[in-house]
Amino acid sequence: MSKVTYTDSRPIILTLGTAIVFGGLLLIFKNPQIGVLIDWIRAGNHFNEGVVLALQRKHEDAIRAYDQAIAINPEFARAYYKRGRAHYVLNNYQEALKNLDKALDLEPRYDNDSEFYSYRGQINYYLNQYEAALQDCSYSAQLDRLRDTSYNCLGNSLSQLDKYKEAIENYTKAININDQNHWYYANRGNSFYRLAEYQKAVEDYTSAINLNPDNTDHFRKRGDSYFYLGNYQKAISDYTKFLHENNENLSVYNQRGIAYSNLGDYRAAIENFNHVLDQSSFSGIGITFEYSEKDKVFKITNVIEESPASKMRLRKDDQIQFVDSKVISDMDISDVAELIKGEADSQVVLTILRQDKREDVTVTRKKVINPEFAQTYYDRGKAHYELGDTKAALKDLELALELFLKAGEIEKRQEVEQTIESIR
Repeated sequence: MSKVTYTDSRPIILTLGTAIVFGGLLLIFKNPQIGVLIDWIRAGNHFNEGVVLALQRKHEDAIRAYDQAIAINPEFARAYYKRGRAHYVLNNYQEALKNLDKALDLEPRYDNDSEFYSYRGQINYYLNQYEAALQDCSYSAQLDRLRDTSYNCLGNSLSQLDKYKEAIENYTKAININDQNHWYYANRGNSFYRLAEYQKAVEDYTSAINLNPDNTDHFRKRGDSYFYLGNYQKAISDYTKFLHENNENLSVYNQRGIAYSNLGDYRAAIENFNHVLDQSSFSGIGITFEYSEKDKVFKITNVIEESPASKMRLRKDDQIQFVDSKVISDMDISDVAELIKGEADSQVVLTILRQDKREDVTVTRKKVINPEFAQTYYDRGKAHYELGDTKAALKDLELALELFLKAGEIEKRQEVEQTIESIR
């Protein structure tokens, strides 16, 4: 789902002449609350500053300006509304919702504002509160039958609730109002895809691509639809366009490899499977760990059985203080993981703290194979067999069998066993 932003940038205009007139009237009537007018002017100035900053896409600065406006005037409904919208753009959805709810409490007119409810509905969607999103966006559509964003929000929420036919109806309404938004076509295409109506999905993804050819995700999704239609050549073409900008996406390399296999181009298939398996395996010691905010340390959360770490008796809840004598307390967890990884058969020294006792543990790294790619080993093995390389085929198939066994996938295990028997 794409975010839809609005352009309500009306500032509060208060000229010096107007201020003088109001001030004069207050003095004439001997109103002791003349300070209220001054505060109103100051709050308005900060609000206007926030509006300008938001238009410049400086949303964090805009929020600070709205903060100042609200600090002066805690009843400033429009400032809460604008601050909520700025938080939304920054993905701070809880804060966004809190501010919109406050604006509604302070200003009853928002209860009849279609844009307000469309906006709050989208926030609820991103908070995974789909029923609340449906309620808000449905009310928004009742208030304004031509608000396309409300129908798109309804479609997205219904889709998350697996109500794809109803979602399609609402996406269609959004498209009938605004046929230039590529996301509406892509979202409807997603629902058609979920219903296995792949040809209709292809048509919608094509419309999305025509409107925005720079969004490569549309190519990936259209490629998937072509794949399930059996049009593997077009699927490969779309996957290739996607991978040109997203070359780290292993699942698409894998899918392209299967498409090549289905076309009988086993060498190209193996090239894609090789890329997947080379990138998905690494040398490590067989642990998972996390950073404990409470204790301010890295803690081992799991030790894989029969791994190098288990053989060296590393345990769950051991604290890692140093890696090869390097202090890691200020490092990001991904950087620590890279330190622990390395060449197969090389060694890494972990300084472990366990029950207030520090110990240096030397562990020999071993190649770690990701069991999630058992199917890829199986597919590559079959491709090797089709090319007449029985030795390479059996090596991949036996590894796939081992991984499926560890994962407890009985049906896949039986399938691989049958394949191995047929080759031997």
